[in-house]
Order: sequence, then C-alpha cells, then structure tokens
Amino acid sequence: MFRFPQLVLLLHCTLQICKPYRVWEQELKMPFVNVEQQDTYMCAYFQPSLLNGTTFIREILPSANRSTVHHIILKGCLHPVTKIGKPTQCGMCQKIMYAWGLDAPPLRFPLGVGYPTGLNAQIKGFELEVHYLNPVKSDHSGLRLIVTDQIQPRIAGVFLLLRGDAIIPPGVKSFPIDVSCR
Repeated sequence: MFRFPQLVLLLHCTLQICKPYRVWEQELKMPFVNVEQQDTYMCAYFQPSLLNGTTFIREILPSANRSTVHHIILKGCLHPVTKIGKPTQCGMCQKIMYAWGLDAPPLRFPLGVGYPTGLNAQIKGFELEVHYLNPVKSDHSGLRLIVTDQIQPRIAGVFLLLRGDAIIPPGVKSFPIDVSCR
C-alpha cells in the first residue's frame, strides 16, 4: 500500500547547484488479518514505492505493540514480488533488513545513510513477517518507512551473527557464545 500523505519537496544544494528531492512515507502493514491459532507466522509482500528508480529508506518506524505482536522482520527480496499486500506463506525473501520486537524503538539512520530499493537496486521488494503469539482479530500491524529519492552517500546494511549449535542453559545470567568466523 502506498501512501504519500506527507510528500515533501526539498532542495539539496551543493556548490550552488540545487536539485529537488522528495521525502515520503510508505506503509507496510498486514491487511487486517485474523489469526486463529497461537504461535502463528504471517507474511505480506510489498513493492518499493518507486519501481522505476532507486529510492532510499531513511527511517523504519514500527506500528505494532507487544500485546498483539511478538516480533516483526522486514526482509528484502532480490526479485520483484507478486501477491502484493495479501497475507500468505513466508519464505520468498531472505535478506534481513530490520527486526523489531517487544516495543523496540524506531530505527533512524545517521545523516547520509539509507537502504537503496527499487528495480535499479538490489532490493526489489519487501517481505513483512509478523509473529503472533496469540489469536487476534483484524490486525493491521507493520512498519512505516520514511523514504527519499535523494541519493545517499552511504549504504545501510545488516551484519547478522548466528551460531545454530549453541545451547544456552536455563537460568544463567550470562553465557558467552563465540560467533567468530573460523
């Protein structure tokens, strides 16, 4: 779903050459889903707001709360997506861009940093994965992206560290796990 309620036209001036750029909001939200079982994962797919160019995500703002949603993961798709905005099975996209859980704050990139998206970028679509612990009626949780068409000099990314064979004993306050590359 694309919404441009606060489309802002700004001027970026460098060396006395001014180039206009826009900033807007794109909503990625579950389409009023009904969840009937506990511990349910649901996904919806979305396209970047401008398909024919490259845009940059500058902020990711959660629109969810812990009473309804356990966590949300935003994944980037390396291919254009279909079934736009409809709840479906998860797993079509693999590149983790953002994760939210338990009333975490928004993500705001430093000045000059953004995620490039669109047909001319690596990320050509989005998978919004929402984990529901309990049944819920007509949920519209998701994320709001603050997007610009101004080129950002630095590219945002995620460096994921994972160790699948670690077992953390119950009740311990601290348990170091080595995730270094070997």
